[in-house]
Amino acid sequence: MQVAARIVDEQTTHRCDAIFVDGGGVGGGVVDRLRYLRLPVTEVQFGRKADRASVGQDGAIVYATKRAEMWGNMREWLSTGAIDDGADLMADLTGVEYGYTARDGRDAINPRTQGRYEETWARLAR
Repeated sequence: MQVAARIVDEQTTHRCDAIFVDGGGVGGGVVDRLRYLRLPVTEVQFGRKADRASVGQDGAIVYATKRAEMWGNMREWLSTGAIDDGADLMADLTGVEYGYTARDGRDAINPRTQGRYEETWARLAR
């Protein structure tokens, strides 16, 4: 309930158009509570297979998980988007390490992150 309460506080402050929550594990209860409160929440299963490949600045990219796909989409958006110029945010964004996993006979990008990536997503959404 503490996570849901914090999200409610952020929603009240920032009036977000959408809220995305990892529905795996304990996140399912958070999604249920936010839906009960009628907030604009979308459940995302970060560990599931990515929905689509991407053609970005580095050519065709296949992502191993939905989480990797979302990070890749954010990377593409950052080439034209604008975010705060904070040292903590920069450290979080550059702290993601990528590896390659065989998926469907092709290499797929799979991020391995140490640290606070959840908070990075929250700060970018503000």
